[in-house]
Amino acid sequence: MQRRLLEAIRTYRVNLTVEPDGDFLVTKAIRLRSESDLIRRGIFRDILELVETGGITSEWVPS
Repeated sequence: MQRRLLEAIRTYRVNLTVEPDGDFLVTKAIRLRSESDLIRRGIFRDILELVETGGITSEWVPS
């Protein structure tokens, strides 16, 4: 049985700026520890938008 190599996130910072035209500028800084140079995982994030239609507000994930 193979030993699992350690991967651990030490710090994770996100800066999200909404530009005047409504675009998002997202900057991520990730510091991690890994016993290998082959990272198995990543961090994925959906940025939700609130959309109002007919007085009803709902969440929407742009594609």
